[in-house]
Amino acid sequence: MGEVLPEEWLKRIRSADVDQIISGLGSEEFIWQDRLRLVPYRGVNRNTQFMLAIKPDKVVIHHNDKHIEASKVLIGLDGGKLCSDGSYQAIIHPTLVAAG
Repeated sequence: MGEVLPEEWLKRIRSADVDQIISGLGSEEFIWQDRLRLVPYRGVNRNTQFMLAIKPDKVVIHHNDKHIEASKVLIGLDGGKLCSDGSYQAIIHPTLVAAG
């Protein structure tokens, strides 16, 4: 991810300081700046936090020999690991796969 996002942003994503990224826009050049969103969510610990998300033109999901395209998608960025063994790196909402 370091080749796509500025290093300072990666540090702030990992430390959950994503609001600092939005407030500092313009100081570091990033091609997707106009596609950034702050998305509120409630974490496992029940605290409301913000996640940095990017809005792409479309996302293509490859699942069971199918190619599913979705255009109304936000990709949330989180600095943590989803699983300890690294067997997956993303969570996809089930309706995206069901739509295909």
